[in-house]
Formats: sequence, structure tokens, C-alpha cells
Amino acid sequence: MSYFSSEQYGKVVAVERLNNSTNGNPRYEITLDWGVKCRTASDEGWVYGLNWDNLIGKNVKVLTRRPRKNLIISSLEVAA
Repeated sequence: MSYFSSEQYGKVVAVERLNNSTNGNPRYEITLDWGVKCRTASDEGWVYGLNWDNLIGKNVKVLTRRPRKNLIISSLEVAA
């Protein structure tokens, strides 16, 4: 199965907490300043390592993949 992978750069303007996965793990969606929305995949462990509320207003580099319709975040780094 091939995925469309890319790097997205921008400033986070919104963070939304989505419903938990069936295993109870959190999911998030961020919106970048140029309108693109990216979501975390279900049951990703790295999601616990970020304070998502502090991302608003920060520049980020997001590695994404598109297995179906939504952009799924593979990794997220706050730009210096």
C-alpha cells in the first residue's frame, strides 16, 4: 500500500481534541495558518509527549501521510 507523504510547515492556529480511540488513547487535530487540517492516528504513543494546548501560535514542521481522506500526522516538531 502506498501513501502520499509530505512535510507541512506553518503556524498552528487551532488545536482540537477529538474522541479517544477504541483503546482509550487521545487523538488531536491541528489547523495550520494556511488552512490545512492534520489529525493524529489512533493509538500513537508519541501523542503523550506533547502539550497540545501550548502549540497554538507556534511554527511547526509536520510530517504527514494520507492513507485515505484525512492527513495523518506521523511526527510533529516545533520550529525554533
